[in-house]
Amino acid sequence: LPGSSVTVSPTATTTYTVTGTNSNGCTNTATINIVVVAPPATPTITVAGNVLTSSVSGISYQWYLNGSPITGATGQSHTAIQSGSYTVEVFNAGCGSGQSAPVMVTSPAPVAAFTTSSSTICAGATANFTDNSTGGPTSWTWTFPGGSPGSATTQNVSNVMWSAAGTYTVSLTVSNANGSSTYTQTITVNTAPATPTIFQIGNVLVSSVSGASYQWYLNGNPIPGATAQSYTPTQSGNYSVVVFDSAGCASAQSAPLMVIGIDSPGNSVSFISVFPNPANGSFQLTFTAANDNYMLEIHDMLGQIVYSEALPGFSGTYNKTFDLAAYGHGVYIIRLRSNENETNVRVISY
Repeated sequence: LPGSSVTVSPTATTTYTVTGTNSNGCTNTATINIVVVAPPATPTITVAGNVLTSSVSGISYQWYLNGSPITGATGQSHTAIQSGSYTVEVFNAGCGSGQSAPVMVTSPAPVAAFTTSSSTICAGATANFTDNSTGGPTSWTWTFPGGSPGSATTQNVSNVMWSAAGTYTVSLTVSNANGSSTYTQTITVNTAPATPTIFQIGNVLVSSVSGASYQWYLNGNPIPGATAQSYTPTQSGNYSVVVFDSAGCASAQSAPLMVIGIDSPGNSVSFISVFPNPANGSFQLTFTAANDNYMLEIHDMLGQIVYSEALPGFSGTYNKTFDLAAYGHGVYIIRLRSNENETNVRVISY
């Protein structure tokens, strides 16, 4: 009859046929093949440490803790990070095995571990630290003795800096509901070269600190190829230098040394420098000049001469230390005159 139904429960793949006959005796037949898929066998759970594995393979899996499904736990194995009762169900093409017998797990504490971007750095440089702990830690406590920051509670920590050379022991303690553990690693911080000063030998600038390599700067910009301990200026300006040791550690940049007169056409003074400038009253004046008659004067802000020296027939390098502390703070003008030219240098005394 229309709307008639029959309920069947095949245990194997079966083909069913139905034939319909109307009042006129006409018939029609339809068939359907019901494919019966056997569900996976009910699994058991093997335990290795805190790693649980289903004994039955399938297309997918669902792990449970204390009867509740564990989000994302859909592989044949599962790492238990909490103590409790674990079960697993295995699925094939649409059929589930039913949950396994429960297994009680007392999960161990997490195991702390980390890596660093560099275990040997220069004082003033930074290093990054990455957590590699296992066992599902839920909290992290870092200590960086002598470093900045000195401690942290994030999983990973970037830009940790040590300003003083030495050997430091970094530690990471991780924990979860099952306990905690600690891992340590030694960080070696190398001493950077001392900050150099610049002195002159004739018209050559020399770093006071020796190193494996150097970088000279003019007006704050690196000079290409100027990587030796000495450098001969080719133009006027403020010169400074940075020294590097064999480990690549860099010194602080030296105080600038002002050099003038080099690029003044026709000037018989080929090199002149004042160091330091600004100065705490005392500074060193150095210049190199061709044979000529010179007059050296130092003027205060009012134009008054506070020092003068005649240099008749002078040739070579002049080097002398002056102390203007007795004349007070301010701006002074050093004036060096020859028969044909005049060079002026401003020095600030504070």
